[in-house]
Amino acid sequence: MKLSFKYILTAAALVFLFPALGQAQDESGAFDVKEESVYFSKRPEIRFGWGGYPLILEKAFLFRKGDVIGPDGNSLNDIYRRRNGSSYSTGALMFSADFPIKKWVSIPVVLSGNLCWQKQKDPALNSNETIINGDLQLLGGARFRWLHNPAVNLYATALAGVGVWDARVIPAVQLVPIGVRFGKGHVFGFAELGVGTMYCGGMAGVGYKF
Repeated sequence: MKLSFKYILTAAALVFLFPALGQAQDESGAFDVKEESVYFSKRPEIRFGWGGYPLILEKAFLFRKGDVIGPDGNSLNDIYRRRNGSSYSTGALMFSADFPIKKWVSIPVVLSGNLCWQKQKDPALNSNETIINGDLQLLGGARFRWLHNPAVNLYATALAGVGVWDARVIPAVQLVPIGVRFGKGHVFGFAELGVGTMYCGGMAGVGYKF
């Protein structure tokens, strides 16, 4: 009878000890991998990025290929017309704030700007000048994550909004078919491929998760 009572006390002690041991293991990080795999937080994140050339914006709004006066050919007007050189850009300088809604979708708000310049020569006046233009764009949309784990996220983004160039309001749109976000802590990196008025090509940068 005494032996049976000892067994009962031992079993009861184990029942109470197992939850405590499990909690201690969780706090020590032994089971963090499982918890992180399903982790989701609605805390926002911010990003700073540098993107490629604003090809669509340049073609549509920023620069003209030439100011031709008179008929084409070897006329005096054609010979002495103003000639535009190659155009250059700083690339898209981007700041964004991303607000998670679900584990697989968030709402980004993006502010982006480009500074562009182009050399221009006037043979008639024997003068050279540099035309400087730029744009500022504000866009919002949705970011869809189709691979989500603590270390790496793959995502796609669709953005639309408005921009300003030379006191003109212009439409703005950006599509990112594939992007990757990497990093498990508060600070992370990202790289993506996209096309639109903000940039054409790639963008990379760093971010911070609150």
